[in-house]
Amino acid sequence: MNTAKVFGRFLLGWIALSAAQMVAGMVIHVNVPAMPNILPWLLVSNAMIVLAIGAAAMRSGWRGWKLGIAMFAVPAAIAVVNLIEGVIFLTGSHIDWSGTIRITLAGYAIAAVLWAFIFGSDLSKGPAAEWSFPERSLFQKLWRLAFCSAAYVILYFTAGMIIFPYVRDFYATQHIPGFGEIVALQFLLRGPCLC
Repeated sequence: MNTAKVFGRFLLGWIALSAAQMVAGMVIHVNVPAMPNILPWLLVSNAMIVLAIGAAAMRSGWRGWKLGIAMFAVPAAIAVVNLIEGVIFLTGSHIDWSGTIRITLAGYAIAAVLWAFIFGSDLSKGPAAEWSFPERSLFQKLWRLAFCSAAYVILYFTAGMIIFPYVRDFYATQHIPGFGEIVALQFLLRGPCLC
């Protein structure tokens, strides 16, 4: 597949996600305070999501509903975990969390249907290959999960230290849980989701 076709698929995937979020927003009403300059951040975030999901989908042998479910499940799970963290951390933000979760899931569901066609339609691949997770013992699975979760906690705090000067004013207005609660939430919820 040439570069123009790959770029075209990613562009279509990005447009599909942005349009799906607009459609979900027209169907599901969410009471959220106005956020200045949210559109550029949303478009950049969508581009990164499409690059990650699209690249994985194009390398996958999955097609059809199997690919669509995977393309929905990965970003939806990450987004829901992020929103759960928001429910816990951002108690003073006046955000309609249940509505935000519904609109997020609806947007990804619509986008996943479109993505399955956009990223899974390469007929030059031949028949879809069967793929399965490598065999690992229970100890190997648990060790990998613990390692990934611990690595995520370290990356979380590293990223937080980098951006703290830019978000200090916002978090000054929020209730921030204690250090132990933050570590537990990252290790037990976000870390396993991203492993």
